[in-house]
Amino acid sequence: MNELKEKTYAVTEGFEDGKHFYDIAYQVNERTDKEIRFSYIEHYLQFVDLLHEAGYKYFDEQLRFVNDIK
Repeated sequence: MNELKEKTYAVTEGFEDGKHFYDIAYQVNERTDKEIRFSYIEHYLQFVDLLHEAGYKYFDEQLRFVNDIK
């Protein structure tokens, strides 16, 4: 029997061409990684809410830990 892998996402912030953006990386399944970029914080927050509803947890890439932010 296969163990279920914890669903996580990671966020990076940056600037490009004078614009502030948020990149969210998450894994849909074992073979599919996705990344999406938002330049509006409202859209970023809405997407994070959807990820949490789908059972994803925030993964801090620098500190290498999962935080169950609610």
